[in-house]
Amino acid sequence: MANRASAGILTEVVAADPLAEVEQLIAQRNEDGAVRLLELSANKDKAVAKAARRGLYLLKQAGIEPPASQAAAPRAEPADTKPQIAREALITSPDGNGSQMLLFVQEGSFGASPWLITFLVNYATGLRDLGASKLSRREINESFEEMRSKPGRILVEAPIDYARWLLQEAVERNRHESIPIPQGYSEDLKRVGMSEKKFEEPLIYDYLDAEAVKADQSFSHEPDKLFESELFKSWLINLRVIAPWMDKFVEAHQTTIALDEAQLKVRGEKVIDEAADSLLQGSGAATYRRLLEEAALALYLGGQEELARQAFYHALSLVKGQEPHALPFLRVLTSRSIYVLIALYAREQQEMEERGELAPSKGDQEAAPIIERA
Repeated sequence: MANRASAGILTEVVAADPLAEVEQLIAQRNEDGAVRLLELSANKDKAVAKAARRGLYLLKQAGIEPPASQAAAPRAEPADTKPQIAREALITSPDGNGSQMLLFVQEGSFGASPWLITFLVNYATGLRDLGASKLSRREINESFEEMRSKPGRILVEAPIDYARWLLQEAVERNRHESIPIPQGYSEDLKRVGMSEKKFEEPLIYDYLDAEAVKADQSFSHEPDKLFESELFKSWLINLRVIAPWMDKFVEAHQTTIALDEAQLKVRGEKVIDEAADSLLQGSGAATYRRLLEEAALALYLGGQEELARQAFYHALSLVKGQEPHALPFLRVLTSRSIYVLIALYAREQQEMEERGELAPSKGDQEAAPIIERA
């Protein structure tokens, strides 16, 4: 994905994650990886040593072993050639799909160009992508400005230890869900370093008092007001997932039974309740609470305190033990997702009619282009 430093520069950085390195070495399936696994098999950390020995066994089963002449001594490099780990971090606000960018800048040795290391994390699936590029400071700043220019995007400087913690937390999701960690993680981690502090809760709680925000009447507590802001307009439930519920909602208003407008509205509202409970039951509240907490942090660090307080308020409103339809934020999220999809279908059909094409039939709606773009 980007330029990589040589193996020599990337070794012996104390802040590396050895378990992640073991996983990457096993995936490499080559002699160099086997040599490094042999070194790690003597690690003082029993879990690391055990994982390395297992890796050696797996590689041996595939016919890959360290050369007999290769000593297992740690690879050394002159102290003055080791780059310092990154000391600058930036984060984006998470999007409605749960994805967030973490960016780190590592200064080069002896005045050399710095490295920009980027990670794409997701609050459901962990670390998704990564990259490292050696750029001039001007190029890095231009890259930051380009990211900030995109609508609905916030990029702010963040405490580096917290950004490191977000990265490690994401990788733990990979491991918990048995999702492969992207190739190159162990190398890039040596440039970034491990968090020196364990965060018991999201950092926004250090900046805003939860009880004061819940009692604050200076801003609207209605979810609709939050969704009016540019940052949250794109927050929708996956449209492929919401499509069947859109069909049920439309059908509820197209009954052949003679019903007045109020009765039809009740039928539609019932569909929204059922959709919210079906789609967001279980981890839905916890996931969106975390997304709102991290969005609030990005807004606060970016100087948008009022909007940060609104986002934080809705995060605090997502309490455990309640049905999703009873939580205003989740219910509004569900209803607006249905309405947005209805509008998209209407626009799609209008465009097809203008081109003289037939609108998609009920049987092939799932294959319609608008669903594929969602």
